[in-house]
Formats: sequence, C-alpha cells, structure tokens
Amino acid sequence: DALNRRIAELEAAIAERDAEIDELNRILAERLLRIKQLQSLIKGSSYVAVKGDMVDEMLAQYIQNCPVPVKRLGGGFYLFGLKKIFAKIMNGKLVIRVGGGYMVIEKFIETYAEQELQKLNKVAEREGVASFTELDLEMIALGPKSPLGASPTGKSPTGKSPRTTFNASKGNASINGTNRKTFTGSPKAIVRTSGTTETTTTTTTYVTTEKIKKQA
Repeated sequence: DALNRRIAELEAAIAERDAEIDELNRILAERLLRIKQLQSLIKGSSYVAVKGDMVDEMLAQYIQNCPVPVKRLGGGFYLFGLKKIFAKIMNGKLVIRVGGGYMVIEKFIETYAEQELQKLNKVAEREGVASFTELDLEMIALGPKSPLGASPTGKSPTGKSPRTTFNASKGNASINGTNRKTFTGSPKAIVRTSGTTETTTTTTTYVTTEKIKKQA
C-alpha cells in the first residue's frame, strides 16, 4: 500500500510538471510570435520626413525602429498608435508633451510603445482583423474628418458668425398707422423712410415698429 501511494504521488507530481511545461511552451510560442510581428513592423517602417521640418526630421530618426505606427498630423502634432501627441525641439532635443511637462523622445517610446501596441492589438481583435495595420487608425483615434471648408461647430472658419444682410419683410402690412419691418444681421442697417435716411443700430435679430412719416 505504501508503495502504491508513493507511485501515485510521483505520477501526480509528474502530471503537474507536464502541465507547467505545456504552459511555458504556450507562453514561449506567444513571445516568439510577438517577436516576429515586431520584426516585420520594424522592417516595414518607411516613415519619410518632411524636408525642412526639423521636428519631423528628428522624429524620423527615432521611429524607424519603433514598432508603433506614427502619422504626421501637422503643426507638431502626430498620431502615435492611437495616441495624439505634440512634439517640439527643446534645448536641441526632441521632446514630447506629456501632461504639464515634456519627455525626451527615447523615454517616451520606452514608456508608451508597449502600451500602445497592446491597445492596437485589442482594437484589431475587436474589429475582427488579423493585424492593426489593416485599420484606419486616424479615423478610430480622431473620428471622421469634416467636409472640406465646413466647420464641425457650424460656425464660419474664422470663428465669427456668418454676416447676414438687411432684410425687410415684404409681407408685413401697415397696422394702426405703423409700418413693421424686420432687421437682421449687421450692427448697422440703413432704413429709408419717406425720403429720409435713418441709421438704426442692431445687435440681434428683432422687429421694430416705425411711425410712417408724412410729407410736410
């Protein structure tokens, strides 16, 4: 009986070790696959800097070996994976704005690259594609672009409200000896009444009642 118990214990220990070996082999296979993916991304990196843009030229030197895709948005802004970043040159070094300060590009990539890769892989899995390289990262991160010349807020590109012109309602009839006219838009509207010229200052659209002036 003692011998059988010992044999059973050894068999259980062997089975446990076999399970551990299988798990380690699974982890190793995942790591090897991940290494191949990163190598293919690095080899496929072909970022071309904008000539004359010092920030872009410096950034290109670092991201050639970065596994995270980077896209130039303009004005110092870039898309790092799904993360929008701002880059500038400070004291001769390329830095990335992080919170209220800046981080040198080497440290930034070291800190955020793996985090962004995990995020990209999760999005690819959610979207049902084999690799995040098949995705439109800009649209996912920033949303669809507004039509050319249109403002997402409905305002004019200059930020000012669109100017409207003087408009007198033709359908307003004379009521109780008065004439109703509608003024819209510009701060000053010229009103011509019975051969005279008056200046009316307006700031919003409103209706004013004006006595009809009689000829002397």
